[in-house]
Amino acid sequence: IRVYDAVRHGQGVSLGIDVGSTSTKVAVVDAASRDVILDVYRKTGGDPVGAARSCFGSITKILGSHTEVVRAAATGSGRTLVGELMGAHLIVNEISAHHYGASHEEPGVETIIEIGGQDAKYIRAANGMVVDSAMNYVCAAGTGSFIEEQANRLGFDVREIGGAVLGRRAPRTSDRCTVFMEQDIHKLLGEGYGREEVMAGVMYSIAKNYLRRVAGSRPIAGDRVFFQGATARNLGLVAAFESLLDREIVVSPFCHIMGAYGAALLALDRPLDEERRFRGLSCFDKEIELEYRRCGDCRNRCLITTARVGGEEVSWGYLCGRDGNSRRAGKRGKNYFIGMDFSQGSDHDPRLRGAPRAVIGIPRALSMFSYLPLWKTFLEEMGFEVADSGASGAGHREQAAGMAVSDFCFPVKLGLAHAAVLADRGGVDAVFFPALVSEKPQENGLPRVFCPYVISYPSLLTGAVGLSIPVIAPSLDFRLDRPLLVRELWNSLKHFGVSEREVAAAFDRALDTLKSLQAKRYGEGKAILEAMARRGKPAVVFIGRPYNLHDRVINLGLPEQFRSYGFDIVPYECLMDPDVNDSGIHHMYWNYGERILAAAEIIREIPFLYPVYFSNFGCGPDSFVLTRFERAMGGKPYLILELDEHGADTGYLTRVEAFIDVINSNKSAPPKESGDGGMFHGKWQKKGRKLWIPPMHEISAILTAAGFRAWDFDAESLPVEDAAALEAGRQGARGGECLPAHTTIGTFLRTMRRIGADPAGQAFFMPTAEGPCRYGQYTLLHRDMLDRAGFHQTAIFSPSSVNSYMGMPESLRMYLWDILIAGDMVMKALCRVRPYETVPGEADRAAAAAIRGLEGRIERRAKLVPAAAEAVREIMAVPVSGAPRPLVGIVGEIYVRCNPFCNNNLIRSIEEQGGEAWLTPISEWILYTSWCERYFSHLYRRGLVHNFLLDLKTRYIFSRMKKFEKALAPLLADRYEPTVERVMELGGAYLPVIFEGEAILTVGRALAFAEQGAALVVNCAPFGCMPGNITNAFMNTVGEKSGVPMVTLFYDGVSDINRIVGIYLNNRDTGESPIIHHAARNAVTIAGKVSS
Repeated sequence: IRVYDAVRHGQGVSLGIDVGSTSTKVAVVDAASRDVILDVYRKTGGDPVGAARSCFGSITKILGSHTEVVRAAATGSGRTLVGELMGAHLIVNEISAHHYGASHEEPGVETIIEIGGQDAKYIRAANGMVVDSAMNYVCAAGTGSFIEEQANRLGFDVREIGGAVLGRRAPRTSDRCTVFMEQDIHKLLGEGYGREEVMAGVMYSIAKNYLRRVAGSRPIAGDRVFFQGATARNLGLVAAFESLLDREIVVSPFCHIMGAYGAALLALDRPLDEERRFRGLSCFDKEIELEYRRCGDCRNRCLITTARVGGEEVSWGYLCGRDGNSRRAGKRGKNYFIGMDFSQGSDHDPRLRGAPRAVIGIPRALSMFSYLPLWKTFLEEMGFEVADSGASGAGHREQAAGMAVSDFCFPVKLGLAHAAVLADRGGVDAVFFPALVSEKPQENGLPRVFCPYVISYPSLLTGAVGLSIPVIAPSLDFRLDRPLLVRELWNSLKHFGVSEREVAAAFDRALDTLKSLQAKRYGEGKAILEAMARRGKPAVVFIGRPYNLHDRVINLGLPEQFRSYGFDIVPYECLMDPDVNDSGIHHMYWNYGERILAAAEIIREIPFLYPVYFSNFGCGPDSFVLTRFERAMGGKPYLILELDEHGADTGYLTRVEAFIDVINSNKSAPPKESGDGGMFHGKWQKKGRKLWIPPMHEISAILTAAGFRAWDFDAESLPVEDAAALEAGRQGARGGECLPAHTTIGTFLRTMRRIGADPAGQAFFMPTAEGPCRYGQYTLLHRDMLDRAGFHQTAIFSPSSVNSYMGMPESLRMYLWDILIAGDMVMKALCRVRPYETVPGEADRAAAAAIRGLEGRIERRAKLVPAAAEAVREIMAVPVSGAPRPLVGIVGEIYVRCNPFCNNNLIRSIEEQGGEAWLTPISEWILYTSWCERYFSHLYRRGLVHNFLLDLKTRYIFSRMKKFEKALAPLLADRYEPTVERVMELGGAYLPVIFEGEAILTVGRALAFAEQGAALVVNCAPFGCMPGNITNAFMNTVGEKSGVPMVTLFYDGVSDINRIVGIYLNNRDTGESPIIHHAARNAVTIAGKVSS
């Protein structure tokens, strides 16, 4: 018990109690001054009622009969039980309570870190309202109980450790879970570290664990971060957070009771519920009998708790809003989801004439939530019987858990389960699911591509899952002319005896059906909005991909929770006019991303609509879309819920309640105009600016900067990233973006701060793209991060045909292509020689000299074919010896595979473990994109003149490569690259050619390496990379087919997983390779067999 002020006779107080799983806290606040008079802190000990009884007994001894409790509130995980028994005026969720208390102590607080005994919370606020939050009940490694346990183990009183570790250098320990942390502690003690140093390492790891597992991809906003919970009294932990976040950590004297304090303050400020009466501080002294039962009045099957105290009976737990002491149903909001779900198909009348041609199964998954009416009508028009997999249920969820062929988001795993259920059902002849690449283009010329997972879903069914029935998967892109779509559909179905004319007629009828349904939905949406406006009360609109909105297994029925509080609920789709093709959203090439951002612009201007955004854990596009969505809301309250596969709504309900509090108390000014302009270049001018080149490739970046200097640009390559650069790049980002998105901007910001650069005199080189990969969104993320870091005047140099290459002359662009090829050839030579050098370091010295020589020649615009040949000769002249080593091919995401920091020096690691590395060159990507540009230009029929000019450009690009290869053939004859056509042929057996990006290249090049004698192929990807997860799913099949082990390594820039390569190389003589599945952040899969 802590008493802060004397109790006065007749004093009115507000009491807040926070009943947590580990501890129970009470704050007593003066009702007039709002100062804390006293607080009580007790262990809950698994008995919340007993803990409350003890706390109230202690308070009674101090307050006696001198004071009047004018308000009482309960919060925490035991709030309902204790709150009902005590007759609390207010029962409030802990997120609202913690935020309210923190805001009273630190007005304008943006980020709140709360670490309790067995849980942790992240709260982010804007404009005085909670806009995002997360809670972690799973991992004990970031909680107070773990700190106490380790302090006892190391011989510290938990109250002493803060001072004991301050100023100590923290050795590295794992931040993953208690098991790994405890192993590290034992190891460090064995290595001679003192207990103070080891405890400092524990503090640092706990802080990292919180940032990684609780905050996760969410930003840490604000210059000052508010830290609360009893652990905030630990000065060592405060210092660890300050070090990691590089900003001030604010700790209140009431950090340990902030939830109770906030609840007490809220009780004073919220309108008093006249029907509720506080039962007094002696309310827990009576005998309390608890009874639990399931309510069977509706499908919610709520768990109802009934308490009997002194002849009174109190019940609670009804999600429908029912008064617990009557049989009256509460007032529920209207459900406008009904009829908006296209996954139900359509009212189309099947035209079956006799027996069906075949029974075709359609998984109710992913894009089918938008297009099932189209494909169901299409197939039925031709006499097929359609069997869809039905709504998701417990069986689908259970099967999805066993279909983790790669680390996909839950909707993909659930979709794979839907297909498997169809295949196992019996009576279904084939599964139909098109590989849908893009909707029709936007007015601004950008595509509306689908997520890579959605595009590759049917390929996963055939190449990774292996269904027992055929998969019909036409490759479709709605940017193509209708005859091409019809021909592709016919080719996929002609073995059933349908004619191309039948296919065309059925497709036209199906398109009309879909358009009619979309128009009907929009018309109903307008009527719904008019009705809501007349009622004049807040309503909740749900935003997200259709499968998140309409699949109850994915969204856990959370929309119904809002109905139970009286809110009308509606999906955003009915707000979207299907005839509008120009939303005004800049540089958003994902179909659903563009629709979501367009919806945000609409919702922001409708005062009674409040958005709830359903996202998914591991959603690649949303790691970028969410940032733009938040800006688009212009300060209007919103809630983002990241859904996962755990199947329990418990972790979300508190956040739902917190958002309802925000809606009910929203008195903010009208939202400002959207902050999502989508423009990223800034004002560009070459004169007076220094152009900085990210270190994608340790050789080519240096040479590229020299190339720009040859055309009078002031250019320099950035230093290769390090851990500090990675941390700098993660600050201000959500955290779920790709590793290169963080490292590139991080090394730029670190360099600018180190040299004290004038922002107006700098430019950051970052090309862009148009999907479906996330790379094309880097520039917008980087623009936002630069602005928030104070670099508003720094330009982003992102040349493309859309902006006339930002002043780059064509001669420079042609020369840069030669530079990339030259850099690739130098790297080939270095990898060819270094494993066999007789004098350690000689190859690196020769390469460094060769690169300096090339750099000087490039600055003089020398011809690069002979210059590259000379550089390669210098390296190849290094004395070598030894038998040939096993050849290890490196494929995968272009930045990570080439960047030594991102891949933790993979090439050198391969060499140290007895192998010889063959890195797929950067030039592969340029050749591939040129091939695609010509292929799709002819496919889209863009005109004779356009195609003629494009053919000239493509021939030039390929001819330059051939010149280099011919000149260097005597030196690198055994390291030639396969043709793009060959790689596409090999990869096309697993993925459709019209699915542009690294996935088909990675699979095809891996198979080509097998043909070229590789003993092992390493597939590199940043953690969470969508193409990386797709290719990883195929690697078992690819390894078995080729007889060469395929290793997929996911990098996060922190841990060392390259040792996995050595597991194979050191045991290759046994004739078998290990099969390893590791689910940690740096995940690895090794697949395939080794021929004896």
